[in-house]
Order: sequence, then structure tokens, then C-alpha cells
Amino acid sequence: MAELHQKFMSVKLTELHWDHTFCKYALAYIADRAIDSSHPDRQGPDALSPDIGGNYVDTQLGVTVESAPGTLILFQPSERHGTTISYGACNYGYAITFSRRLIDGYQELSDEAKAEYFIKPMDSNEEGVVYE
Repeated sequence: MAELHQKFMSVKLTELHWDHTFCKYALAYIADRAIDSSHPDRQGPDALSPDIGGNYVDTQLGVTVESAPGTLILFQPSERHGTTISYGACNYGYAITFSRRLIDGYQELSDEAKAEYFIKPMDSNEEGVVYE
């Protein structure tokens, strides 16, 4: 356990943060990962290995999830987290985070007289099916 803690504490992180989201959990899927081998930290005898950089860090658990194609991460955005510095690593994928701004905007429209225009199609039945 001490070795894990030491490895975790030696990782260079981007700014740690937490997100104000509507849902308790969020998903991040890494479809692909590319490494820029021309990055200075990826060259020479002390070059970083491909698994270093751009990894998810959960500070509460004290773990780093190494990014790899096909990785799915479920996390709590309201808990403090971050990523390691990329060193030329680039992850491609999708995140489903349920932004708090979406629900705030929906609630704001719900309070407006125009809400039905934006929330329900004007030519719809109760299920929201539009008839032309």
C-alpha cells in the first residue's frame, strides 16, 4: 500500500477540481489514445512510457486510472478529481456528465410563459409526437 501511495503522490497533476452536475455519477469512455512521440518528455534515454500522461485521478480513493482504448470510467463529479499532465498523450472519447447548466436552463424555461414552445412541440400530442 505504501508503494501505491508513493506512486500516486509522485504523479504530476493538472488542477484538481469537482464539477457541479445534476446527476451523482458521470461516465467517461476512452475510444482511442494517441501519443505524440515528438514531445520532449517522450524522447531520449529517460523517455516516458506510453501509459504515462492524461490519466484520470481520483484523490479520495488515491488511485490513477491509466487511459487506454476501450476504458470506461464511472466517477462522482462532485468528488475532487483531475488528470495527470498529458506529456503529449491525447485521449479520444466521450463523456456523459449531465451538466448542471442543462437542468438549470430547463427549470428556468419551465418558469417562463414561453416554456411550452421550447419544451413541447406546438403541433404535438401528449407524448410529444409531431404531426405534420
